[in-house]
Amino acid sequence: MMCKGMEGCGPYWDHVLGYWRMNWEKPEKKRIADFLGVPFSEEEDRQGMIEEISKLCSLESLKNLEVNAKGMHPSGLKNSSFYRKGEVGGWVNYVTPSMAQRIENLFEEKFTGSGLSFKMSCNTKKAC
Repeated sequence: MMCKGMEGCGPYWDHVLGYWRMNWEKPEKKRIADFLGVPFSEEEDRQGMIEEISKLCSLESLKNLEVNAKGMHPSGLKNSSFYRKGEVGGWVNYVTPSMAQRIENLFEEKFTGSGLSFKMSCNTKKAC
C-alpha cells in the first residue's frame, strides 16, 4: 500500500514532501508543531515544553509505552511490530533487494525536483 502512496494516515508521499518543505522554511524543533497547526507559545518554549515533548516522542519512549508494547492495531498486527531496533540499515533484515529497488525507484520518481533524496545503506542493484 505504501508503494501506491496509501497508508492509514493519508497520502504518504504528500506527508513526506509537506514536512520536507516545512523543514526548509522553518528549520527548528518548533516546525513540527507549526506544521501540525498547533504552534507553541513563547511561554511554552521558555518552560522547556518543546524539549520534553521531543523526549516523549523518541523511538525509545514510544516503543516502551504499554499500548505499543502489548496492544493490537486494528489490522490485527501487534503494535510492537511497528517498532524495531531503530538502527541505520536495519531495513535490510525486512526488505528484499527487489523490494528495496522498487522503493528506491519510487523515491526517485516522487521526490525528483524537491531537493529531497534518500541514500540507501546498500546498493539495491546488488544483494544487500
